[in-house]
Amino acid sequence: MNLLYKSISTLLIGLFLVACNQSADNSGRGHAHDEVKLSLTAYSDNYEVFAETDPWVVGHNTDILAHFTGLIDFKPLENARVTVSLVVGTKGIRQTRVKAVRPGIYSFTLQPVVSGRGELRFEIEKEDEKDLVVVKDIQVYKDEHDAIHDADEAEPPSANAIQFTKEQSWKIDFATGYPAEGTFGAVIKAPASVAAAPSDEVVITARSSGLVRFISGSITEGQNVRAGEELLRIVGKGMVDNNAEVKWNQAKSDFELARADYERKQKLAEERIVSQKALMEAKSAYEKTRVEWSNLNQSLNRSGEPVLASLEGYVHQLYVNNGQFVEAGTPLVSIVRTHRIMLRAMVRQSHLTELKNVETAHIIAQSGERKYTLEELNGRILSYGRSVSRESYLLPVSIEVDYRPELVAGGFADVFLKSKPAGHVISVPESALVEEQGNFFVFVQVTPELFEKREVKTGSADGIETEIVSGLAPRERIVTRGAILVKLAAVSTTIDPHAGHVH
Repeated sequence: MNLLYKSISTLLIGLFLVACNQSADNSGRGHAHDEVKLSLTAYSDNYEVFAETDPWVVGHNTDILAHFTGLIDFKPLENARVTVSLVVGTKGIRQTRVKAVRPGIYSFTLQPVVSGRGELRFEIEKEDEKDLVVVKDIQVYKDEHDAIHDADEAEPPSANAIQFTKEQSWKIDFATGYPAEGTFGAVIKAPASVAAAPSDEVVITARSSGLVRFISGSITEGQNVRAGEELLRIVGKGMVDNNAEVKWNQAKSDFELARADYERKQKLAEERIVSQKALMEAKSAYEKTRVEWSNLNQSLNRSGEPVLASLEGYVHQLYVNNGQFVEAGTPLVSIVRTHRIMLRAMVRQSHLTELKNVETAHIIAQSGERKYTLEELNGRILSYGRSVSRESYLLPVSIEVDYRPELVAGGFADVFLKSKPAGHVISVPESALVEEQGNFFVFVQVTPELFEKREVKTGSADGIETEIVSGLAPRERIVTRGAILVKLAAVSTTIDPHAGHVH
């Protein structure tokens, strides 16, 4: 019985010691050198470097796995020569890699030779360009235990953060950045109709009566045309009345007859056979028929009246059909030159007193994919209405901008009218905000692979930027593009956040 009791006691003590050891490991105090990693992040004007390293200990190899991202497109660095240097005081060690482990990922191994505080330098050479990214405050330890302990304490908290690896972000339209600091005025959002500028649209009308004949078999709206190109023809052949060919022949015959009579009477007048009165009457008849013939000859020929494009552009609207009878003065076709666009925004009367303070605008095409500032479109605000009509109780605001294919004449756009700036605020791109049940969130960067979801209070929005009233500090880096995909990564149960990650 005593033997059994001793055996059970020994077993319980053994289990207790194992549990204590596991608890120590889970707390990080028992981590081995290769289990603890330091996360280092630094930026230059052109590159982001995110590196995972072993703790720095004199005489120990330190593995460095560095991710290099271009800040213009947030894509991985490729085809570059990279040198890493550890400098502590006057001592330094370095290593160069000419080839990446994977696109954007370079691996190094350094062995510190002296303890102390220093910096890690990454020299990037690509084609004829050189760049330097420096990570400051690198602590090199004499004792491995102290290095592991401090590295464990420095590990960023990740209980509520979202893992989104560099390999994931490189595959999508992704970017991070700081909130913009500056002034932000009142904004009036209004729908706007789009039309060609009055000077860039012309309506061609018929100069004679007859039947419409398309020259090339068909003419379609949106078709590009050249100045002077014949679009269609007005013909009168086969018609009893308003026959263009008969008119042309009659005018030509009258002109030739009057000219012959005038020339004959000129010779007779020299011999004093006819009077000056008869000569003047003949000259008058000649001039009259000449003008009529010249006018018809310019606009008509035996096959009808050619209708020519008066400017280069595209067919905006076709008012007639092939074979249709038209009277002189009937609109035939309108042509628009792709040069300037007119926007007519309609604003509620309650904003009347604010319109006088409007200085600029942001314009969003109907598709929502393209957003422009007024300056980008070389635009100007022409005028705003000071009264309303019976047809509409809204106030018109007229804006003229350069042509863009996304701003379709006859379509619509959203216009954000911006007043004079007032007050110092921070703002973020609209693409940085994620909405959930009426609340807005941003993703704050903890490391380039770890993001914290943060609720913010928003203010005015101009279609491109949104004012942040609270919840975010000016020097907190956030996801500015791809925020919705970071959100999806947080709720996904099928994607390993480290899928494809090199360790």
